[in-house]
Amino acid sequence: MATDTRYTAAQAMITGGKLKAFKDLFEIVPKTVMAEDLGQNYRTFAQKVTAPGKFTMADVAGMGRLIGVEPSKLVDLIIPDVPMPRHRKGS
Repeated sequence: MATDTRYTAAQAMITGGKLKAFKDLFEIVPKTVMAEDLGQNYRTFAQKVTAPGKFTMADVAGMGRLIGVEPSKLVDLIIPDVPMPRHRKGS
């Protein structure tokens, strides 16, 4: 886990069930910090935060390692922000 104390605070909020939305994570750990710690370009990371369905499983696993939580905890926060695909008529 990263040594930044904000990750420890995020871990406590997630495991304690106090973090209700994925976007709220970045009020604790700034996007700039997490993007840098993940080795990602800030703009690309910020776009993924805006559209969380674009995160890969590797991204989610990396965030989980930084925060010290199981990736599934992050998936639980991300899923409500991912739009359901539209089904085409006649398919």
